[in-house]
Amino acid sequence: MLWNDDLLFIHVPKTGGMATTKYLLDILEPPIFISVPEGHAEERPGLTIIDGKRHERLDEAATLLAQHGRTLASFKIILAGIRNPYDLEISRFGYLQKGHPWDKGKAQDLALAGDFDTFVCEAAFHGKTYPALEEYYEIGGRIPENLRLIRQEHIDGDMKSALAEVGIRFTERLPVTNVSEHGTREDYLTAVAERAIYDRFRWFFDHGYYERAAPARPREGFFKRLVRSYRRNG
Repeated sequence: MLWNDDLLFIHVPKTGGMATTKYLLDILEPPIFISVPEGHAEERPGLTIIDGKRHERLDEAATLLAQHGRTLASFKIILAGIRNPYDLEISRFGYLQKGHPWDKGKAQDLALAGDFDTFVCEAAFHGKTYPALEEYYEIGGRIPENLRLIRQEHIDGDMKSALAEVGIRFTERLPVTNVSEHGTREDYLTAVAERAIYDRFRWFFDHGYYERAAPARPREGFFKRLVRSYRRNG
């Protein structure tokens, strides 16, 4: 997370947060504060680096802000990214298949095994099988009035509208970072995977932010089909 006098940014995992952080650091008026793990931010004039999580949920953000004399309500605007859960899980699956040593663990092992159905059923998201991502958007069961959702699918347009509320003119496209290679949603989304993703991220669907996809019938996963084709064609 980061903030200045007017704006607070909540970094929700896998929603374009790295690109947003980089952009905000370049355009916000100092003083700016950023909470990241040690060694994950470069010093610059006007920036205070705090040893933190990067991905603070709203209640965690409120606790940290109180240490610096701020409250959530004291900001003109709070920004938080949001992303279609189907695309989020497909992107996470593709990213973990890169096999980075710092991502070692069960989730990476499941991704490397190549079965998306098993991955979405068993791979924890930031340590939780049911990650309660609504805690990035709600506190005390309510969304703060000053919070604006930045949809990853329309990040430039949503960012432009949000920043205009605090007098900042958005004039360029956000850079794309941490891109993972993967197929289309149809390549992955079997009936099993769809149900698992809905169960894991039902808050987004039940609150109307995204519509559920409903495969007409269970389908073979993308990687299983690749293996079967390879075996058939030699």
